[in-house]
Amino acid sequence: MAPSRATSRRPTRTGCGRWSWSDSGHLDYADTPGADLTSSLADLVQRGEERRLRLADRAAVVDLLGVPDDDVLVDAFLEGLCPDGEGGLVSRTPGSAAGPAMYHLARSRQSDTWPAIARHDLPTLLLLATSPPAARAVNEEGAARFAAALPQAEIRWVPGATHSLVTDERERFGATVAEWLSGLD
Repeated sequence: MAPSRATSRRPTRTGCGRWSWSDSGHLDYADTPGADLTSSLADLVQRGEERRLRLADRAAVVDLLGVPDDDVLVDAFLEGLCPDGEGGLVSRTPGSAAGPAMYHLARSRQSDTWPAIARHDLPTLLLLATSPPAARAVNEEGAARFAAALPQAEIRWVPGATHSLVTDERERFGATVAEWLSGLD
């Protein structure tokens, strides 16, 4: 995770000196169930390209999200898509970007960055998903290690949220982070 690496290396140059993480940064992904440590970079690039989301149009986005057409989430989601050259839409992230990201995410150790973040006593909020139950179990294990390494961290569980908790809990997510930030001043 680039932000935790940047913070651990130069904590005074990473912005406001406080962190809010959303269901990430608390795990070494290589240790999680199903981590892919055997695929080559080329395999992951190809898989990333094959997994790009392809949709016909705005109506298909509305159907996918299950929200009204005028919901702000539809426009936000559309920002992540671009024309596919055939009249439809495709996710903006090509396999050439997704593949290397997945390759390095599975091979880097987020926990290597924790001591530096703890040493600088940076206020840290970690919001964690609770659904599905298997994800919660993985998060519980990771959160215990994270809390032991970063005693200043405040860890909050977000009931009913998945790994996509920013979109699962839009208003509650924003209010939670704003409330936490206001308490730091």
